[in-house]
Formats: sequence, C-alpha cells, structure tokens
Amino acid sequence: MATPRWEGDEIGTGVGDAGDFARYVRRLLHEMTMADWVTEDPQVHLLPHIEAALQAPGAMFRIVDDVVLSAVYAITLAWQRDDGTFGDLRRDVFALVGAVAELATHVQQRVRSDRIEFDIVTGTLEGQSRFRTHGHMLRFKVVGKGAQKLAFAAYDELDAE
Repeated sequence: MATPRWEGDEIGTGVGDAGDFARYVRRLLHEMTMADWVTEDPQVHLLPHIEAALQAPGAMFRIVDDVVLSAVYAITLAWQRDDGTFGDLRRDVFALVGAVAELATHVQQRVRSDRIEFDIVTGTLEGQSRFRTHGHMLRFKVVGKGAQKLAFAAYDELDAE
C-alpha cells in the first residue's frame, strides 16, 4: 500500500463511493455560482446568531474581528482552549456553524502557518422554502494559543514527510 488513508490503515481502499450524495453537492455548487446568490449585510443576518451562540454555556470562542471582504464574511475567532486536538476544534467550530447553517452547507478546513481557517458556504436552495435561493459565505479564522499549536504541528508533520 503506497499511502495510507489514516494512521493504522491496513486496507488502503474504501467500501464504496459517495455518489448517492453527490447530487446535493452539485446542486449547491450550481446555485452558489449564480451571480447574485450571496446575500448582503451578513453582519445583520448572521452576526446576531453567532453572538448568541457565543453567549451559550460552553462556547469556546470570542470574536476578535469581523469584516466583509467582497462577498465573504470573515470572522476572526479566538479559540479559548490552550490545548486541544483537531477533533476538539472541529466540534467547537461545527457548533458555531450550526448557529447559522441553512438547509445546504459545506465546510472546508485549511491550515495556515499560525491559524486554522474554515471556509463555509450555507444556503437555501431553489424549492427548499418559499424564498428565492440565496446563501452566505463565511470564513472563520481561528486564532489563539491552541489553534496556533495545531497549525504549527500540522506544518511540522508536512515538513517531516
């Protein structure tokens, strides 16, 4: 086996494809590329939900900064853990994504040299509600001691290969 899929992978192959769900991803992709699909004023539509989620017991972030860059609502979040795993971070991020997620959502994690970023697209597709198809693009830039440790470790692991 040339490249394992995860630590301890002894098989090297999967049990099938995800074709049954691909149509949903293609539909989201189609609608999110419409010229006017992303809504205006994300601070009005999304920020109150995010702030409410951050007030909940156990919330693991605080907002450092937020800005709209083109159609992307970029929010810098300080992760309140000094130590944690990528699994911990993803659980915390997905809890926050849940505060603004609509019927179709895609999340992509990216590691930077000093932080972890999550690009999020979420929306309601044609026929899913009485409203016209629309959506939002967010970028969570996760900073703080714990996020920085994870970013450095991920870069070290890539350098070691």
